Amino acid sequence: YEEVQQLIEGISSMEEMDCNEKNVNLLQSKYKCFIKNYECVDLLAVILGVYKKKYNGKKLGQVDEKFMKLAQGLINDEFSIALGISREEVEKYIKEKVRDRQYNN
Repeated sequence: YEEVQQLIEGISSMEEMDCNEKNVNLLQSKYKCFIKNYECVDLLAVILGVYKKKYNGKKLGQVDEKFMKLAQGLINDEFSIALGISREEVEKYIKEKVRDRQYNN
């Protein structure tokens, strides 16, 4: 529980993965490297990187979508167990915590 809370608190200052590789094969390899160990920090880096890419107006490809869903699913599974909430509630929980932290600083 505490580890997940610390990860969530650090999201706003966390470094995201650079998802701007043009070569699809290289991009896929990069995603696989981040996801292969199932480390929550790496999974969050993938999610943040894809969100940043989308936020910057770049079109997400199938590879981006695939690994984003995979990373989100793994984070939702891990965090739901640690937090004692359903996996469907995890994203909302994280967004609320990040938003509250931004407004309270």
